[in-house]
Amino acid sequence: MLFYSFLAKLAYMLKFGRILRLIGFSMMVLACGKVDEPSREIVFGSAFETDVRASELTTENMSSFGVFATLEEDGKNFKDPEATLDPFMDNVPVTKNGSVWSANPKHYWPLLANKKLSFFAYAPHNASSPEIDPVADWDNKNVKIDYKVHSNPLSQVDLCVAKAVLDKDSHLDMDKPVELEFSHTLTWVTFAANYVGDVPDGCFLRIEELELQNVLDENVLVHSHTSGEDFFSWSDFPDGAQKDGKYLLSLNASLGNMEIVQKDPSAASPEYTDFVSTKGYLYLLPQQVNSPEDGVRTEVKVTFAFVKNDENRTVIAQFYTTKELPESEWNVASKVKYCFTIDVNNVSLINIAPIAKKWIEDWAESGNTHTDQEIR
Repeated sequence: MLFYSFLAKLAYMLKFGRILRLIGFSMMVLACGKVDEPSREIVFGSAFETDVRASELTTENMSSFGVFATLEEDGKNFKDPEATLDPFMDNVPVTKNGSVWSANPKHYWPLLANKKLSFFAYAPHNASSPEIDPVADWDNKNVKIDYKVHSNPLSQVDLCVAKAVLDKDSHLDMDKPVELEFSHTLTWVTFAANYVGDVPDGCFLRIEELELQNVLDENVLVHSHTSGEDFFSWSDFPDGAQKDGKYLLSLNASLGNMEIVQKDPSAASPEYTDFVSTKGYLYLLPQQVNSPEDGVRTEVKVTFAFVKNDENRTVIAQFYTTKELPESEWNVASKVKYCFTIDVNNVSLINIAPIAKKWIEDWAESGNTHTDQEIR
């Protein structure tokens, strides 16, 4: 009966020359034949190359990330000059509910074969971090993330991105998670100190405040098909970029209530006190610090005090001093600790020097294993 009904409808349309309606009707019949085919939800497997601090991201503590994806209708690869890319996922948040990851709204693999999807992800999602501003430009095949470092160290985020996952086939890959491997993009900066000179009897030396000032604090992360890589990279700073970044670390918020150690002049490797708390670690943009051509110098201002060694830890005297940071480089995914000596007799900082370590040495190669998690 359906067949004869279809013929009757066809004769009617041909009789009156309504070809467009015939095409629309035929497409509807074909579509009805697809209703019972399963539609698979796109799920993800996520892992980190690294482990991190309390506010740093790991596979275990990551609470959200954002996903962009593009669809190539004709099965061409993302980098093919002839590829036509349509938006598919536009900064879709993926969050964790218990042991399950859920995208909101959920997205599904295309039903038809010969479709290819490419995925780009960053963390954390900018719904909770407005200083992260991502946008996709599929006409030019790139994803950009404008990022401005938060002025409050307690609110700074560990911005991470995943290597692009390109050219996933709608039928061949629909039964497998899209594996995302996140890496860190910023430089982790902290400080340690010791002192020389004489502290009053019954007292110890404590750092009350530390302010890092004149730092480049805004840049753009870009994934571009022209780079030949499938990863994001930082843009070069424009000439004359303003060093507007200023970050204040204060006692009981981002500095520990620590007794600074006195320097042993006979020690080959002097001891320093790590007086910055885990909340005070700075996440800053990779950059050159105080190169010879820099007009505005990056410097650190330290306020320290003599504190009575009693129950109330009474401050009996307070001083401050300022010093330029030495010429150094903040690399992507690196840790830099600046160690300095306070000369309490002359109220000055001396012997300030950076000690740098690659994050990958501490984290990615630490022997940690991360079980892939399915994101639904």
